[in-house]
Amino acid sequence: MDVDKLRMKLKDMDLQKVASAIRLSPNVLYSFVSGRMKPRPETIAKIKRYLKKNKG
Repeated sequence: MDVDKLRMKLKDMDLQKVASAIRLSPNVLYSFVSGRMKPRPETIAKIKRYLKKNKG
């Protein structure tokens, strides 16, 4: 799954809840979803695991 698809999936989610679940700063997640930052590979992996686990 590419970065743009991850952004689209996260766009309508409760980002505070997602950030807490993956132990990531909410500001980092908001910045990623808004396209203001390029996430580290570790962050992408965390997001993918969360989406897979939660049927995102």
